[in-house]
Amino acid sequence: TWAVNMSFNRYVKAKFAPFPGWAKSYGKVKARAMQYQLPTFDPRSTDFFSTPFYDGTEAIRQFMVDQGHWRGGESVVSGADSADALWLSHLCNQEPPYPAGMSTVSWQCHRYIGDQDADWCKTVGEDEHYFYHFNNRSTYMGDCGTCDCCQKVKPPSVSRKNHTCCILFNDLLLNYTVTSDTSRCQVRAVARAPPFEALVGHLFASDAMAVIWCVFPFAVALVGVLRKRSHSVVRMRVSPDEIRRVSGVA
Repeated sequence: TWAVNMSFNRYVKAKFAPFPGWAKSYGKVKARAMQYQLPTFDPRSTDFFSTPFYDGTEAIRQFMVDQGHWRGGESVVSGADSADALWLSHLCNQEPPYPAGMSTVSWQCHRYIGDQDADWCKTVGEDEHYFYHFNNRSTYMGDCGTCDCCQKVKPPSVSRKNHTCCILFNDLLLNYTVTSDTSRCQVRAVARAPPFEALVGHLFASDAMAVIWCVFPFAVALVGVLRKRSHSVVRMRVSPDEIRRVSGVA
């Protein structure tokens, strides 16, 4: 496991690599929308919309957090060539700056919820996470499509001072942790191994168990073969002359 304390005052993108300029690096699998629509021959398909599900690294992380298996600072990485850079920030957690499938660059379609309508879209301006704008059908808002109301994620927050985070990366299991507990990344003394004399008895017991595990299956198989053979072999206990007399043959 690698460990390092790093300071941030904003969101930055990064990948894990053993050395600078290393050809192999580890990042996140990009989010991919899994959206199921009605077939085009169904007249309802023009107005039908389903909220997409997402796969990828962030979807896995969010699922593990929701199920109570992770506390929010853990995630996994991938060494695939298509892996994207992961986010690190002054918040010292794994929360991305914006939801899966969204971007701070382009306007995207906003689906009205509850009492929201065109007048709401024209006047609301923004909320905690998004900017809202009525679609003016310009090239700038082309990614919004035919939707009347468009939304764009707010840029990630920036801190006035640096915050130091501990980053732990396991290159064997390909998981990593980001936490504000910087003591987890501090160098600790390695416990000395016990002297060899203290291990002799344990080594002998280990060797004996290894021999037993190797010989025992062979012994069981051999006993089974001999037992089967004893049942399948016909033993002759009389002479041929006695067989002729019993069967009436002279």
